[in-house]
Amino acid sequence: MKRTGAIAGKVDFSYKPLFLSPDGKLLVGEVNASRSAEMEVWSIETGQVVRRIATHSGPMSIDLLDFAGPGQLVTIKYGEKGNVGKHISIWDIGTGAVIRTARGPDVFDNESPAFSPNRRYLALVWNERLLIYDLRDATLAGELVVPKSQRSGYLDCRGLRFSPDGSELAGLFATSGETKLRSWSMANGEVVADHSFPADLRHVSLSSFNYKGPPIEWMPDGSGWLLYGHLITDRATGRMVWMLRSAPDDLNPLP
Repeated sequence: MKRTGAIAGKVDFSYKPLFLSPDGKLLVGEVNASRSAEMEVWSIETGQVVRRIATHSGPMSIDLLDFAGPGQLVTIKYGEKGNVGKHISIWDIGTGAVIRTARGPDVFDNESPAFSPNRRYLALVWNERLLIYDLRDATLAGELVVPKSQRSGYLDCRGLRFSPDGSELAGLFATSGETKLRSWSMANGEVVADHSFPADLRHVSLSSFNYKGPPIEWMPDGSGWLLYGHLITDRATGRMVWMLRSAPDDLNPLP
């Protein structure tokens, strides 16, 4: 429980989330810039700015920002100079330059982006399709069909999560009165687990609706999932085997 580092000097991050690199050495966030979309990378060890990168001219925000492979960042933003639509760009932190780019979806579910453990793959949901990009060459590596509601047809993506070993991708999809939990094999795209619930599981536990952590997380041994930080679901049967009962006054539980 000792502090390992701190940010020193003026911090100009916007209200959007900050992201820590997988090795815990760098921190990145979007900067409050009126004339361009910019991101700033800080060193946790030195507390100093490593790189400030202008990603777009004009006051346009970045839709996705996070770390890709070692020494790299990934963004999804609108293209420039006639390149209409949104683009997935991989940036080199050392030089601040774009290494590679690919055309991405114009719109995607904000809760859906998920990275594989080695940061090679990025998964997100667009137009009832689950797209998986290979960030090594910024190509579309695979495409899956998300589950649908038997009543309303469309389910919101509450979250995607790769298994700890990267062999599976699980998704949590829900609407009012219905939830579906599905996991696909990354080797061949086949469905390896599929469970349905006649309720929006976010409302099952008193405090899970306002939970601030990831909506879906894998158990370390792959035997099930932790949903909304409060419910453990068994992989084989889909049964709820455990529930965290928060205190009545704990209305905004932290991860």
